Amino acid sequence: MQLEDEFGDIISKAAIGCGLTAPDLARRVSLSEADLREMMAYRSIPDRHTIDKLACALGLDAQKLDAIANNAWLPNQPDFSDHPFIIQTIRVPIGEYSENCYIIACRSAGCAAVVDPGGAADEIAGFIKDHGLDLSYIFLTHFHFDHIGGLVPLLAYFPDALIVSSSIGKDSAVLPGFLWQAAEDNQTFNLGKMRFTSLATPGHTPESTCYATNSICFVGDTIFAGSIGRPAGSSVYREMLRCIQDKVLILDSGSAILSGHGPITSIAEERSHNPFF
Repeated sequence: MQLEDEFGDIISKAAIGCGLTAPDLARRVSLSEADLREMMAYRSIPDRHTIDKLACALGLDAQKLDAIANNAWLPNQPDFSDHPFIIQTIRVPIGEYSENCYIIACRSAGCAAVVDPGGAADEIAGFIKDHGLDLSYIFLTHFHFDHIGGLVPLLAYFPDALIVSSSIGKDSAVLPGFLWQAAEDNQTFNLGKMRFTSLATPGHTPESTCYATNSICFVGDTIFAGSIGRPAGSSVYREMLRCIQDKVLILDSGSAILSGHGPITSIAEERSHNPFF
């Protein structure tokens, strides 16, 4: 699977975070606005000198940015076949791209959790029932439709599942009448032999939350392989990066990062290859 974000996405997101318009950034690095927009639209890959100037202007790591620009890095994919818990990715088509919904289950206890049911409720329910599991939790990382579009259809199958999410903006996404619990920062949730810890990581959205358990971290759109989610604006950008650095990237280096889009990555891969850090 290719990276979710290309060179153009990365510099566009960093520019938003730095409060720079395309004309602002072009002037800073002595490029024409037309040339910069070609790069942002994936139609042009700059030379290393230009990458260095862009990285400097945007606070990115030039070497890591160059590797992504030239397709020189993809994260190694973990093998979950021998993992003590069931881990299943369901890719939900959303227009021209897809959203990653995840099922994680404790085999011995027969209980499961779903992370970000963006759709495909029938497929999710079929997997859970085919494996003889009970759905205990539905973890929501944030409330964008591509991550919660399948929530209500899934609850039709499992009305007793507990929805877990940030309380920020919850009423716009979680309908009354269903079981719900707030995911406060560093709160824990037990699922069989697993313990999930919720990590508040605002920035992409105010309610963005990650869920870490047993060398796995479900991050929604907070961080992607080699990139981050689009920041809501320059006012939240530094806090977003700080939260990722202090709450996610401090996890064990072997921990897998399961993002809302794109390939699975790891803490070690992102420390070494993500140009934002």
